[in-house]
Amino acid sequence: MNKLFSSAIKDSLDLLLADKILFDRISFIGLIGSLNSSEDILSWSDVDILMIIDSDKDGNLSPEVLSKLKEAHEQVQQKYPHMKISFLPHTIYDLDNYVCFEYLINYSYASCLYTKTSREYLRQLIQKILKGRKLSAEVMKRYSLYHLRHLRFNLIRRYVCWNEDIKGFGKLIIDNLIEATIFINAFNGNIEKSKIKSIATVSKVIRDKKVISVLNESYELRSKWDNIDDETILKFIPSALECLELLLIKMNSLYPHQTAEELMNIN
Repeated sequence: MNKLFSSAIKDSLDLLLADKILFDRISFIGLIGSLNSSEDILSWSDVDILMIIDSDKDGNLSPEVLSKLKEAHEQVQQKYPHMKISFLPHTIYDLDNYVCFEYLINYSYASCLYTKTSREYLRQLIQKILKGRKLSAEVMKRYSLYHLRHLRFNLIRRYVCWNEDIKGFGKLIIDNLIEATIFINAFNGNIEKSKIKSIATVSKVIRDKKVISVLNESYELRSKWDNIDDETILKFIPSALECLELLLIKMNSLYPHQTAEELMNIN
């Protein structure tokens, strides 16, 4: 991991735990995302810090706690202005009642930065939550396909209205392609920790050379981001959009003509 990332993580941790109000309420802090899977790129990656915080019975955090979190984040973000640092506060209520299984499994891969109990606290908590939900393979397929459709829907709207820098949209579409592989793998009951493994697993399911070529290209572009120019991104965008369409066509063929309500119906 780049030393700047390590320094930002340490400073974030120090700020969060130095405040007594936060210290008393935080039960776990973990690292997720590309830094956790050793796929970090200095000009690309965010510092994603997940934390589990005590809340009231409905999952609400007090204004005081929210203010302390915001203050800590502002301090560390100002120190590292060229790096996006994301504090991701969650409550057990959030995990139990809101966060979908794909993200719960992803969170279970988090590297422990701090815990009041065991380093396995979050993984064991998520295992308990997933076991309690008793999700069938059918339900997991429906949720995964719904999220894949939602991803495409949002990306197309962003594309049509995008007036910012070209590389900014290139980053967005590459992130979306890789996230699409997570939903496809979840559909098949397999969520990988790393991006490269997620693409490789999809390659075994989606036997379309054109699609796999674009997915691999997206990972390669990400890896060489400092040296990628606007012309390369402009050339890649149509192929990326087509790739996402082909992925959705393949997955839709497994559930033809299902509406969003039908897909989300878990009865």
